[in-house]
Amino acid sequence: MSPAFPPLPVLVGPAGGLFPPARHVLLDTCGSTNDEVRDRIRAGEPEGTLVLADRQAAGRGRLGRSWHSPGGRNVHLTLLLRPRLAPDRLPLVTLALALAARSAARAAGVQAALKWPNDLVVRRTEDRPLRKLAGIACEAVADGDRVALAAGIGVNVDLDADELPADIVATATSVRIETGRPGDRAALVADLLEAFAPLYLGLQRDGGAAVLRGYRGALDTLGRPVRVDVGERIVEGIAVDVGEGGQLRVRGEGGGIEEIVAGDVGF
Repeated sequence: MSPAFPPLPVLVGPAGGLFPPARHVLLDTCGSTNDEVRDRIRAGEPEGTLVLADRQAAGRGRLGRSWHSPGGRNVHLTLLLRPRLAPDRLPLVTLALALAARSAARAAGVQAALKWPNDLVVRRTEDRPLRKLAGIACEAVADGDRVALAAGIGVNVDLDADELPADIVATATSVRIETGRPGDRAALVADLLEAFAPLYLGLQRDGGAAVLRGYRGALDTLGRPVRVDVGERIVEGIAVDVGEGGQLRVRGEGGGIEEIVAGDVGF
């Protein structure tokens, strides 16, 4: 069967070198693109391999949550990366991918922002809930004496509102819903890769200064009251900054600052 996901346009700039066409794996369906890339890491496939599936049977988001993955509608993409970074800097790859996704969404006509740590969201008005457009799940895989990443992203592109499951219809959106036009999945992926490649390569040169600067500027979370579920407790306060490793800094009622490495942000 020929792959249902359309071929990508020719990539230009650093993306063309990092993600050459010979490393594009276009699948009709799979369980999870992250699982596909994890297997390819173990098999020794090169950095820059990317897996795109038209449909996922077992797609998942951050913290193992399921991801709605119908055929012909969304982007299900995972990149095989072998970053030359210290372990405490690896989370910045996720921030770079989030920034690139925001850039691609804006090129498609959606005024998206970021919600810490790695959701792409749309805030239509201040008094309406955020609507999620995309989510990112980067998974580390032991690769000899180094760590490789299966850097996955799911983007809602061509879904109509009546195709969203009932439990997320009030909190999810798509390029089509936001713009009123069909989304171009291949063009969105190309825009994303062309935005991500220079961020990723620069991150390994400068340690993350440019990525952090861009991420802070794109983050809808900063300056807002937040409730962060960190698993065993809830942290409440004002989100004031992002640390050098991507941690969210929250100022509590007493004025103290708590740095949160992982958690779910509510408003």
